[in-house]
Amino acid sequence: MIAYSRLLLAGLCATVLLAAAVGRASAVQLSVNEQRHRITWSALQFVPSAFGTVTCAVTLEGSFHSRTINKTANALIGHVNRASIGTCAGGSATIHTETLPWHEQYTSFGGTLPAITRVTIGLVGARFRIRNSVEECEAGTTQSEQGFGVIGIEALGTATSIEASGTIALRGNFLCNFATGSFAGSGTVKTAGGGTVVVRLIGERPTTLTPSPVEFGRVEPEGLARRTVTITAGTSAITVNRISIVSGNYFAITDPNRCVGSRLSERGTCAFKVLFAAPGEAERPVSDTVRVETTERTLEDRISGTT
Repeated sequence: MIAYSRLLLAGLCATVLLAAAVGRASAVQLSVNEQRHRITWSALQFVPSAFGTVTCAVTLEGSFHSRTINKTANALIGHVNRASIGTCAGGSATIHTETLPWHEQYTSFGGTLPAITRVTIGLVGARFRIRNSVEECEAGTTQSEQGFGVIGIEALGTATSIEASGTIALRGNFLCNFATGSFAGSGTVKTAGGGTVVVRLIGERPTTLTPSPVEFGRVEPEGLARRTVTITAGTSAITVNRISIVSGNYFAITDPNRCVGSRLSERGTCAFKVLFAAPGEAERPVSDTVRVETTERTLEDRISGTT
């Protein structure tokens, strides 16, 4: 009996440890839809502590090493290969392009798992000169004094913005050696081709419709048939905003209010019915599309039947 109890206890401990490991593994990586990216600020501010703010249009182009990113603080995840400065106000700035490429490092994420609302990336190795009417200083980002970009993430994983932050020391003339400078400003992050950057947790489940597709088979002329369609939320909680049929010639939603306005938690469900009204005409296949609009995304599913 004692031996059996010890064996049972060991088995329970192993199960708990395995479950914990699986839980950790599901949240240790991020995925991006495209490795090459372009970050643009129309007005990136550099705010020195000892003299006036210099604001410039700045573009950084780079590439992540992989479409999979380990969520390990200060891990090297990519490089900035090209940097350019446009029009400035309050002074000017010059990039030391000979110091390229610069390092992109993973810093942290924000939000409540499994939903993430922001990802912070650090920039190390950047070198530039900043000037205004008072002073001209050298500046750069290091491992201990990084420039940060906080990428805002929407429910679908879409990267909507990037906020600059971070404070670094200045070097050069007498006044520079006693000053620091801070980054500020909101910009955009896109793929190299100008498309949307999508950041997700690996293992994230999307919202689904069941069955898929919705098939009625053959229905007698002038007959009616109904099918139940279930909405299942994925990893993120959603709200169902609208349910509709695209053309509405042969199919209709009989009870959309059973789901519209519903807030579904992770893996939560609700169901509605699709009605097929067969016309009194020669036998032929007909089809349409059911559309479900949620706060996560819009889902479409094919509906088909034969009169």
